[in-house]
Amino acid sequence: AELPDAGVLLDVGCGCGGFLVPFKNDGWEVHGNDPDSEHIDEGNKHWSLGLVNIEAEDMEYDEEKFDLIIIMGSLEHVYDPNVVLEKCWKFAKPNGQIVIEGRFFPIGPSYRYLNANHHRYLREQSCQLLLLKHGFVPYQVTIDPITGSDTGQDGDGFVFARKSVYDKNKMLNAGIEIKMDF
Repeated sequence: AELPDAGVLLDVGCGCGGFLVPFKNDGWEVHGNDPDSEHIDEGNKHWSLGLVNIEAEDMEYDEEKFDLIIIMGSLEHVYDPNVVLEKCWKFAKPNGQIVIEGRFFPIGPSYRYLNANHHRYLREQSCQLLLLKHGFVPYQVTIDPITGSDTGQDGDGFVFARKSVYDKNKMLNAGIEIKMDF
């Protein structure tokens, strides 16, 4: 799917903001948030990104502001992914895109993964269902290393979706099947 040459990007759970830097360098307006104040301080110190130290559930941005929202390996850390994705839907422009990262295959050493810092294990299907539930329509699922061959972990997977221009509650209540044309 095409992105604008320059748009507005939100990175939810951005850490130090490393994913924002290439977009900023290409002329994008970038925003990022993370609950870890040390990461936020480092990112702002090195790259002057204007990162915000906040829990994802508490983020507030203008409605229909973002062309692209990325949640790279962070949705498993939030307390309530439903609150986060509901907010992301409000913040995304019509047909705006979202990318979330989960843990697909191989599953890997899950006994090390499930701990006090990870609240859930997001698989391919659960990522897609969460996005659908909150008004995003998945259009691509991949285990290809989209962030570069030297980043990520074994088993990382990504779901790309667009914000539906249809009212999701009306669709669910009416039981209407709508064919998306993008």
